[in-house]
Amino acid sequence: MRWLCLILVMCMLFACGPVADPTAVPVAAHRVPKKGELQNLYFVSADKSILPRLYYSIKIPVIPFDANGEKQNTLLSLDFITFDTVSDWRELAEKEFAFAQNPKCGYIDSSIYLNHFHNLAYVSRIRFGALKDNILSAELDVQFESVFEDSEEPGKLRSTWNVELEFDPNALDSVVREAKK
Repeated sequence: MRWLCLILVMCMLFACGPVADPTAVPVAAHRVPKKGELQNLYFVSADKSILPRLYYSIKIPVIPFDANGEKQNTLLSLDFITFDTVSDWRELAEKEFAFAQNPKCGYIDSSIYLNHFHNLAYVSRIRFGALKDNILSAELDVQFESVFEDSEEPGKLRSTWNVELEFDPNALDSVVREAKK
């Protein structure tokens, strides 16, 4: 009988996997943003199949953390952002923008690299605050699609990040001038 119980317990462990530590802090709790960076670029398609356009990008490093026994040193990358109602980066201050979710038109191409996997991140809203010196404050609503995560809905985590975005005004101005030619 003891052997049968032992075999039954072993089968349950192999079938169900290890039991999660109820005192462990979820991975999501460690995903804390640091100061980010705002950049822009004027994209011109080599074959002229896409109209030339001014795009922005935001890179937000995350404070390094451990997950699944591995050190995570990563960043949230937002690329090919369009702010159609502004013609100059200074106009971003005190404005709010809503974005579609990938693959709908108007989405932000965004992701985070975790545990050797590329994980999508959907940014549905960016609200910019005050512009002060070379810093623009921002609040982002993000949904992370993670390969591993401890959240209410497996594989998904919704979060609002308040960050400061640094920028080089001369670099931003140079790209805006190029786009206006």
